[in-house]
Amino acid sequence: MEAHYFVNDSFMTANQLLQNAGRLAGIPGIIIQGRYDLLCPPETAHALAKVWPGSELRIVEEAGHSLYDTGVRDAVMKSIADLASKSAR
Repeated sequence: MEAHYFVNDSFMTANQLLQNAGRLAGIPGIIIQGRYDLLCPPETAHALAKVWPGSELRIVEEAGHSLYDTGVRDAVMKSIADLASKSAR
């Protein structure tokens, strides 16, 4: 998603996602956030979870921004499996 966003000239306006997150109601989502992420601070993930009905926020305590930080990849893989199992019901 990040690559798509940047290749398409960063098409969202400031705060657009937070302002329109209510439109995501009914679309399941799990937000993975590294506690020590300096590029995308945890406050941003908390703000998104607050306005996205039905979303779930999972904090990876020992991680920063990278998928390769301890625990992030496992959290992403578990979240994908959790979402898949919910949609199979």
